[in-house]
Formats: sequence, structure tokens, C-alpha cells
Amino acid sequence: MALIGETQMSELPIDARIDAEYHIGPGAAERESIRKRGKPFSDCFLQIVHPGEFTREYQSSGHLFLRAQNVRPGRIEIRNPAYVSDKIYNSLPEALASAGDLLIVRTGANVGDVAWVPIRYAGALVSSHTLRLIPQMDAPIHAIAAFFASDLGQRVLTSVKTGGAQGQINGSSLKTLHLPKLEVLETKCRELLKEIDELTEQSERGYPEVETELLDRLGWKELPSRPVGSSYEHNFGYLATAARADAEFFHPQYTRLRTQLTKRGTQAIGTFCPKPSRGVQPFLFETGDVIVIDSKAVRPQGVEPSPVERTTRAFYESPKNAKGRVHYGDVLLNSTGRGTLGRAACYQLNGLAVCDNHVAIVRPNSEVCLPEYLSLFLNSPPGLAQSERFQTGSSGQLEIYPEHIQQFLVFLPRQKNGALDMAWQKRLVDKVKSATIAKLAARAKLEEAKQLVERSLSALNGLLV
Repeated sequence: MALIGETQMSELPIDARIDAEYHIGPGAAERESIRKRGKPFSDCFLQIVHPGEFTREYQSSGHLFLRAQNVRPGRIEIRNPAYVSDKIYNSLPEALASAGDLLIVRTGANVGDVAWVPIRYAGALVSSHTLRLIPQMDAPIHAIAAFFASDLGQRVLTSVKTGGAQGQINGSSLKTLHLPKLEVLETKCRELLKEIDELTEQSERGYPEVETELLDRLGWKELPSRPVGSSYEHNFGYLATAARADAEFFHPQYTRLRTQLTKRGTQAIGTFCPKPSRGVQPFLFETGDVIVIDSKAVRPQGVEPSPVERTTRAFYESPKNAKGRVHYGDVLLNSTGRGTLGRAACYQLNGLAVCDNHVAIVRPNSEVCLPEYLSLFLNSPPGLAQSERFQTGSSGQLEIYPEHIQQFLVFLPRQKNGALDMAWQKRLVDKVKSATIAKLAARAKLEEAKQLVERSLSALNGLLV
């Protein structure tokens, strides 16, 4: 169905946007309704800072660096923390977060995600892929964070995106927005967001402990201590057998990793899983009853689908889309993209789901490898290292193909009698579940905050009618 509208040049806002999506696309009507009833963006925010870029050289310790992947709806979430040197940190004073700032992901897979910065992350260095919003003294910052996390807020926020397929949000577009009057909700939203941060911190403590136990039994510490080396050589026959010639694939560090994994006890994914399949490009239908899982939704502690990413049951049941159907207990692996490539999640939600063609479906034999354990391993350093090794393509579009996923080695230790140590796998899985419970509680609190904002705006302004 075509959407046709007409706008006079005199009606264009100060930024003179002439792209049709801005005027009649999703979020346009809500944006204009808020413009009439709300207040200017500048009444709530003193400044918008676009942090500077630097050469990404991470350290094992130092100053915390908040990447775009750490900015989640309503909260900061840290996993595999990155640290930078004093030199980099001191060169970008405008990029240092303050307690109470809002961070907006301006580009990439999770563009539009907005997080409130709690005091424990004050002073962290902020990525150039985000915008740092410095609030006015009396701004209802927690209520605004909940608003931007809501479906309504996301439609409004992403309606000012610019660019093509890889859109972005810039500071000048943000300044044209008006925001709802949310002062009456600030106290309750502040309580909810602080609870969300506490539960997130609890979850973050639990998951690394499990990963550490996995790495200790694997003997991971013995590998990173070895020098990486800047040059090496292989004969042509080895390249011909591998059917590839990218230097990264043949690096000795990956050979050492596979040797260590084999010595400690492993199996290739292809020995206990059927060949992984990639999903399908879904037809999105916001009110559909089938969940759509994209690379953004694949998180280490479970799948976090967007509430607006849905499709129809007819699409799900079509035979040509069968390869994209997701079953309970499937392990989903991001197999396309940058930043999220190699990230895995075990699907444990109720409801029908399909994944898009950037995500691969891996179905392990649970008598050999528990799906939750497989997800844990794939997200660990030795799992991610194998994703880095097998990736192909240019920097613009990296890929991991199903035939390469089959070659991944998974650490599956055995007992003294030679049987697989399934009890150990289960113990790690149970610990992950405890951390996940805290994360799910945080997610429930966020939903409460979002519903609070949307109900209020619906009742007062009819914005959702």
C-alpha cells in the first residue's frame, strides 16, 4: 500500500528535511503531536556531545570504555569490558560520561538505544558511535530515559534518523525534537531505573564468574601469555586445502588455540549438531504474533527481541521460510556484521519465532552439549576467537558461513572414566540461569517503566490512540 502525502515548503521545520519518511513515516505523527503539547529539547538538555574517535587499542585494565554495544534500553550493560590507556583517556575530556547523562547510540546495529548513566559509570570514556546528552539541572532525566525506551519514544527518536540503509541519529536532528512533559513521572521512573541498574549489576557479577570457571578448566591463561607474533609463513598446499588465503585465518595463535582445545577435550560442532541454517529475510508486521530475531536481539544471557519486530503466522508457516523457524533451546549465532559477529544466545522464550538471515541456527544434541553451555562457550574468548578466525569478507560486511560454524571446536571435558562431564556443564548452566533471572527481573522493571510512560501519555494526550 502506497503512502502519499503533500507538504508545503513553508511548513518544513528549520532543518528543512525533504525526505518523505520524516514527514509521513513511522513516528512522524507522534513527533508532531508532542511538538504541540510538549516542550523544546533544549529545555531538558544543556548540550549534545559527539565524542571524538581514536585508534581502538584496548588493554586488559585501565580506564573503562563504553562501547555502543554497552548501551542498552534504559541501562548500561557491561560484558567483556574494554579499557583504554591514560593517553587516550586524557585526550578526550568531552567524551567522559557524567552521572545522569543520557547516551544515545547514533549508528550501527542498535541505533536508537538510550541508556541512563548511573554513578558507578561516571568518568567512563564514551564511544564515538554514541551521543552524550548532558541534562539541564531540573530535567526529568529518568522519565525521559523510560520514554525513549518505550515503543512510542523509539518511533519518535528513530523518525529523525538520516541516511540510507545504515541510518544514523545526529545532534542537529535531535535538537528539532520536542519532549513530553514528564515531571510527574520522574520519582517513580527514578526508582525503577535504579532498581534496573542494581539488578543489571547483580547479573553482570554472576555471568563472568561462570565464564572464569570455564576458562580456568580449559587452561585459557596459558594461551594469551604467549607472544602473538607479527609474521609467519605457510606452504601453498595448506592454503589450497583450506580453500582460502586470508592471513588472519592462518595465524599461529589460532593453531595454538585449537591445539589447546584438542588437548583438553573437544568436539567440532558438526559432530553433535546438524548443519546450521541461516534465517530468512522476514516481512515485518508490527502487530504480528510471531517474534522476529535479528542480530541486535541476540544477547549472551538470552534473546532480547524488539517489541516492534514481529511478523505474521502466515509468514512463519510458509514452507519456504521453514529454515528460519526458531525452536525452544536453539542456539542462535550472529553470522553477519561487525561488532556483533559471533555473539550467541540460547532461545528460551515462549512463543513462535523466526530469525533473519544475519543469524544462524545451531541445534546441539543435548546429550553431548547442553544448548545453554554451547551459548556460554561461543560467547567466551575461545569461542569468539574462532568466529574471528573463520570470518570472511571485507570490513564492510563480515560473514561466518554454516560450513565454517561446523568446524568450531567446543570444549567438552570428560570425567576420569572417559564419559562426558555433563554434571559440570549443568552446574555452569545453572549458574548462568541465576544471573539471567536477575537480568529478566531488570527487563521486567524496564517494561514497567515503559508502560508507565505510555499509559500516562495515552491518557493525557491521546498519543497512542
